[in-house]
Amino acid sequence: GDSGNACTVDAIGGIQGEDDKEKLLWIVDPIDGTTNFQAGLPMFCVSIGVVSLGGSDASTDDDPQVVAGVIYNPILNEMVSAVRGRGCYLNGERIKRTNDDDDDNDDNEDAGSNSNS
Repeated sequence: GDSGNACTVDAIGGIQGEDDKEKLLWIVDPIDGTTNFQAGLPMFCVSIGVVSLGGSDASTDDDPQVVAGVIYNPILNEMVSAVRGRGCYLNGERIKRTNDDDDDNDDNEDAGSNSNS
């Protein structure tokens, strides 16, 4: 391994920095939509998520939080990516919300949901 590497990876995909302050869990589904893939249907993707398990000085609580995610559809060559507080992108282009009434909510925890309340 590279002795200059600033982090270590454990067996379940977690990453822990040298300072032991933040622990990240990587969740990877290499074929999200296995049934479709096995049936030859072109509706499947690769999904990757990163969850903070806490311990960061910047966080006041240690509850797990999704901090980033990527979904890639190889059939359509589309990649959707998002990082908490930085927005969501489709093939590198920022996705704009259609109901952008709340400019103060950068985290947009209900992004993608259809809430009529």
